[in-house]
Amino acid sequence: MQEIREAINFCEISIPNIQTLSYVNFKKSHSPLKLHTHPNQFEICFHDTGAQTYIIDGKEYRTNGGDILVSFPNETHSTGSYCEEKSALYYMIFELNQSIERFLEFDETETEYLLQSLLGIKRRQFPASIRIKEILNRVFSVYKSNHPLRIGKIRALMTELFCELIDCSGCEKRTVPNDIQRVIHFLNQHPDLNFKLCELAEIACLSLPRFKQKFKEITGFPPMEYADRLKIELAKRLLSDNKSTITEISYDLGFSSSQHFSSVFKKYTTFTPRQFRKLN
Repeated sequence: MQEIREAINFCEISIPNIQTLSYVNFKKSHSPLKLHTHPNQFEICFHDTGAQTYIIDGKEYRTNGGDILVSFPNETHSTGSYCEEKSALYYMIFELNQSIERFLEFDETETEYLLQSLLGIKRRQFPASIRIKEILNRVFSVYKSNHPLRIGKIRALMTELFCELIDCSGCEKRTVPNDIQRVIHFLNQHPDLNFKLCELAEIACLSLPRFKQKFKEITGFPPMEYADRLKIELAKRLLSDNKSTITEISYDLGFSSSQHFSSVFKKYTTFTPRQFRKLN
């Protein structure tokens, strides 16, 4: 299975002004997202894991797991020439403007405040709180249930989600603590080596479960995926140099075989090493 998709159509459950809330998990990279707009609608994307480059009105934004990215009404956006990468994300498309007096469970004054807060966001990319994912998962869980108050609970959760989004929009970029920074530095210095998770946890002086959780919270990637991505970025440079064979590069980067290298490279780039070399 190349991807997993789930979506909630809010028209079907009689909740106006929100078009969709969707979840997608790309198991491997694939073709770029084409240029498009959402007339008079916002789109808010929460990147759970992985990374992605987006182009919004001609400007490039690089998101990692844990980031929120806002597209304002009528803005053109795509991934440009970048593939849609191996990642998992949620995205929501909704309409909110001066003609809408009440949005979800907000009264008229609160709806106006929400609109002005969204339009006044100074940085369209900002870190999400832990609550964001918790609320999103709860929305999908309730949507799939047969609870007699299902629609009311979804409306309440979505109201809470927008409150949390406004709170997050003013947050500064997350800092990397020393324990995780030590591991990142170590991996950057040794992209050619393979490590066990317990060895990386030891560098961070954390228990294995805590290390895996904290590394993902800070970087947006599981530790081994982070290491794989470092290898692939180095592989791109080596392939472009044309100084080494593909087999030599695969072994220099610690892959067990050129076939394994090719499989991992394609998962993150959509190209085999040979195809990438020809294009570059």
